[in-house]
Amino acid sequence: MRRAAAWLALSATVAALGITTGTGAREAAPPAEVAELVAELGSSDAGARGAACCALARYGHEARSAVPALVGLLADDTEIFIAPCDMHIGVSGREWLARSTPGLEAASALAAIGEPALEPLLQALREKSGPPVLRAHAASGLGEMEDVRALDALAAALSDPAREVRKAAATALGDLGQPQSRQALTARLGDTDAGVRVAAIEALGGLEDPAAASAIVSVLEDADAEVRAAAAATLGCCEWSDVAPSLVALLDDEAQIVRLAAVEALSELGHSSAATKIAALVRDPSWPVREAAVEALGELGRGRAVPALVSALRDDAHAEVRSAAAEALGEIQDARGLSALVAALADGHSGVRESAAEALGQMQNSRVVEPLQATLGDPAWSVRAAAVEALGEVGDPVALDGLVRALGDAHWRVRECAAEALGELGDARARSALSARLDDPHWRVRATAAEALGELGDPAAREALSRALHDGSAEVRDSAAEALEELND
Repeated sequence: MRRAAAWLALSATVAALGITTGTGAREAAPPAEVAELVAELGSSDAGARGAACCALARYGHEARSAVPALVGLLADDTEIFIAPCDMHIGVSGREWLARSTPGLEAASALAAIGEPALEPLLQALREKSGPPVLRAHAASGLGEMEDVRALDALAAALSDPAREVRKAAATALGDLGQPQSRQALTARLGDTDAGVRVAAIEALGGLEDPAAASAIVSVLEDADAEVRAAAAATLGCCEWSDVAPSLVALLDDEAQIVRLAAVEALSELGHSSAATKIAALVRDPSWPVREAAVEALGELGRGRAVPALVSALRDDAHAEVRSAAAEALGEIQDARGLSALVAALADGHSGVRESAAEALGQMQNSRVVEPLQATLGDPAWSVRAAAVEALGEVGDPVALDGLVRALGDAHWRVRECAAEALGELGDARARSALSARLDDPHWRVRATAAEALGELGDPAAREALSRALHDGSAEVRDSAAEALEELND
C-alpha cells in the first residue's frame, strides 16, 4: 500500500511538470529489467529507490522510458547511504557507502540517459512552483550531462531564491566549463550565502579562464574562512600568473583552514620564493598546518629548508609531522639531515621510524648502512621492510649479510623485500640463500627469489630454478621461467 502511495505521488509530480518520454513516436520496448527497475522507483524503501536509479544509469540511453519516473523522483531528498554507482569495492565483505539521496541518484541516472532527459531536466529546473530540492537536483543532473544547451538555464538559476539551487547551478556551470558563464559566476562571488560563494569560486576554477583569476583573488579577503580557503585552493589548482603574492599573505591568516589551503596552493604552484615564509609555519599551533608546511618544504625548500625540517623531525609532538619531515628530508637528500634521520630510527612511533628508514635509502650514502642494519631487528615489520628496501637502494655490498639474515624474517613482506634487494645488489654470494627461499611458504617470496636469482646471473642457480618450474603457483613458475631465460642469454 505504501509503495502504491509513493508511486502515485511520484506520478503526480511528473504530470504537474508535463513531462513525456519523447515526441510520441513509437519506441523500441525497453529491456524487461528496465521496467522492473522503474517499478522499484516507487518503493517505500528509500535505499531501494536509490539503488534502482543506480541500476537504471547503467542502461544509459536504453533506459529512456524511465525518464518520467526519474524526474518525478528528483524531489526526493531522503538521506540514504549507497555504494557509488560506478564503483563497487569489497572490503572485508562490505562496500564503501556514500551519503546521497534518491533525488541525487535520479539526477545522475537522467544524466546517464542523455538526450531524452535533457528537456525534462530543463523543465524541472524552471519549475518555480516545485520544491527547491527539485530544481537543485535538476541542476546537478544537467551539470553531469555536460550539455552546453543547458548553459542559459543554469546561468538563470544562479538567481534562484533558494540557496541550494544557486549552489547546484554554480557547480553545474563549473562542470560545463564554458567561458561564457564567467560573468554570471563572478556575480555570485557576492552571494549572501557562503556555500554559494564557494561553489562559484570552484566553478570559476573549473573554467580554466585566466580572466577569472582576479575575481577569485578578490575574495581572499572574504569574511568567511571557508570561502577564503576555497579561493586559495582554487588558485593553487590553476596555473595562473601573479597569484602567489596574494597566497603568501594568507599564510598569516587567523583561520587554520586558510593557512593550510595557502601552504598547499603555494606548493602546487611550485612557488619556491615562499619557502622562508612557509618554514615559519613549522611552529604553527595547528599540526595539520605544520604537516603541510614540512611537506611543502620538501617540494620547494631544498637546502634552505633543512634546519626547519630537522627541527620538526626532532621536536614536533605529533607523529604525522615528524613522518612528513623525514620524508621531506629524504626528498631533499641533503647530508645535513642524515644525523636527524638516523636518530629518528629510534622514534617511539613506528610510522616515523619507517619514514626515516625510507628517507635514509634515498640519501644514497654508505654511512646509513650500519644504522639501517641495526633496524632490521625493529619490532614493527613495516619498519624492518622499509630498512631492507633502503639497504637495497643504497646498494652497498656491506649490507649483504644483513639482507641475507632478513630472508629469514618472520614476516613474508620483509623476506620478499630482502629477496628483491639482494637481486638489486647483484652479489653472487647471495645465490644459496635465495635458492633456499624458493621453498618459502609464501608464493610472493618464492617468486621474488626466482626473479632475484635471474638478476644475479649465476649459472649455478639453474638447478634450483628448474625445480621451481613445477611450483604450485603460476606466478612462481613464470618468474622461474623468466629467470632461466635470463641465465641462458
